[in-house]
Amino acid sequence: MSLITIPPRQRYELFVVTLLVGVSLFHGICNIFDLGYAGQDYSQHLALFQAATKNIRSFNHTNPPGFYVFAAYVSRSFPKQFTMEGIAGALLIVNLIGLLLWYGILRYIVFSIPLRLAAFAILTFLPVRAITSVVFAPDALTVLPMVLLVIMLVVQARKGALWIQILLGLIAGGIWCLALYTKFTFLALPFGITISVLFYLLKRQAWRSKIRFSGSLILGSILPIFFAISMYTSMLEAGSIHFTKTDRGIGMPWSAVFGVMKNDTLLLDGPEFSCGSNMNAAKKHSYLSLVHLGSFSDIWNFFQKPSQEVMSQPRPIGRCFSRQRTELSKRLTPLSLVASLPITVIAVLGIIYQLAMAVWRSFNAPTLANDIKIALVFMSIAFCAPPIMRLPYYHSVYVFGYWTPRLILPGLLGLIVLGFASIDEFLRHRHAWLSKVIFIYAIALSSCYILIL
Repeated sequence: MSLITIPPRQRYELFVVTLLVGVSLFHGICNIFDLGYAGQDYSQHLALFQAATKNIRSFNHTNPPGFYVFAAYVSRSFPKQFTMEGIAGALLIVNLIGLLLWYGILRYIVFSIPLRLAAFAILTFLPVRAITSVVFAPDALTVLPMVLLVIMLVVQARKGALWIQILLGLIAGGIWCLALYTKFTFLALPFGITISVLFYLLKRQAWRSKIRFSGSLILGSILPIFFAISMYTSMLEAGSIHFTKTDRGIGMPWSAVFGVMKNDTLLLDGPEFSCGSNMNAAKKHSYLSLVHLGSFSDIWNFFQKPSQEVMSQPRPIGRCFSRQRTELSKRLTPLSLVASLPITVIAVLGIIYQLAMAVWRSFNAPTLANDIKIALVFMSIAFCAPPIMRLPYYHSVYVFGYWTPRLILPGLLGLIVLGFASIDEFLRHRHAWLSKVIFIYAIALSSCYILIL
């Protein structure tokens, strides 16, 4: 279809989406050449990558080897002096593809164009997403598999032909295997998929449809089951499976995991964080406030422009944690954190509302939009659950950043999307001006994100 035949409203939407993606691409490239790929645990990730180039596949680490194998293959396409920049560029492209797929989901569940573009702007320039998309770590490869699995499940649930459902199930199983081979946090995703499927089956009146859909899912699960068993065996052999609890008081208390605390407002000043520091150990902030801090600011200073002194550091770890936040970033970070409070609020309220509506929709409103919302609800929860439920048992959770939102990034994006979808439901066919106000707010907020990074 030529641009001339596209209706004016869609032409405007296409222009804004293209502009946002183009700015994000340019912004990411600039940060790559400022060593933005050198993030947390860079030295360890670099060592594992170098081992992968020598065909070493080890499960004796906190992450499976998939990311390092991916980086090793990508590195073959770039000159040696630009290896890391090339890998970071490939990660940036992968994440932009995932971002466009998220926009595809938005088109089906957020019907107001200004509101849809507002949600996409927030997803695009959300600091934790922008940083994670190029930092050399397995978290950079979690967004795309998550959104692909959501799409595959919804399409499989709505396709009538048995062979199409079986094919989609097998493809989804392969995607999950690749995802698990990259990051262990995908381990719980089948539980979210299973619950979503149960809700899908509630609304199907014909038993033939229920049996066909269930059978295709079972066939698609065969490969993931054997793959998970193989990974578990490899981890046992490597000695990397162990279940230990931290000393009392070191992990995050359950009250902080699921509640808020009186010191949370102190984080709105945008404190800087460095690995091993005692910034949060004494105050015991809540998990929600720490995720807000990490989502809407560059607390690690990874995207701050490095000085000549930092660039001359002989060890990679020195180039990661020796940066200083620019004066502009220092002034704007508190503004970013305060102005972003509505995003956190709609994400929390959105997941609660959509979870409450899931049962009613399964029986009374079997639409494509509601199928997507159900998948997003349970798959986002399933992705977030493993790292969150382990917070009381991590060692020095406040000091070493086990609470950081990069660990739950795909689920976090899902919550934000559900929040905007909930707003769209409440504003449907009324208060159109408010959608435009939200769009202007999102663009202003996105500009602030760019300036602090």
